[in-house]
Amino acid sequence: MSVEEFLAWEREQPERHEFVAGEIFGMVGASLAHGRVVFNLAKILDRSCDGVRCAVFLDGAKLRLEGNVLYPDVMVSCEGFNIDGDLLGAPVLIAEVLSGSTELHDRGAKWASYQGLASLGTYLLVAQDRAFVEVFRRDGAGWTYASYAGEDAALELDHPECRLRVGELYAGIAGRR
Repeated sequence: MSVEEFLAWEREQPERHEFVAGEIFGMVGASLAHGRVVFNLAKILDRSCDGVRCAVFLDGAKLRLEGNVLYPDVMVSCEGFNIDGDLLGAPVLIAEVLSGSTELHDRGAKWASYQGLASLGTYLLVAQDRAFVEVFRRDGAGWTYASYAGEDAALELDHPECRLRVGELYAGIAGRR
């Protein structure tokens, strides 16, 4: 199946699917904590994008990357988009909220694919069960890594330009560590 054939097929399906190396993978449902962290991060990023030409997209937006079609949890794109479309091609930021069933894929194959995006400047891995965020930033020599642990830890992003406190990502989630 080609990417175009997959896209036509997938748009007719009631569930979401990713297309990786010619294979179709069904997307599993997310926990409520996962959904809340995605929502909180999108709100923070959207506030930062207000007044600039960047836009925030949630897990319903597809990313076409070489021969793959993926659904990142959160993306920021600054290149404009087709209002009737569902595909992005040049995000500046991608975030994945980690769960037990997706963490290895998000850290492994997805991250390896994302590194090939010339537009990508920041990749976030966000724990859903504790206040912990990992940030990969592109610089002239490659990628740098930093981690931020605890409710009061603060990190700064370049695309979009914003400063956030890690605890903000977990607002409204009771019972986390």
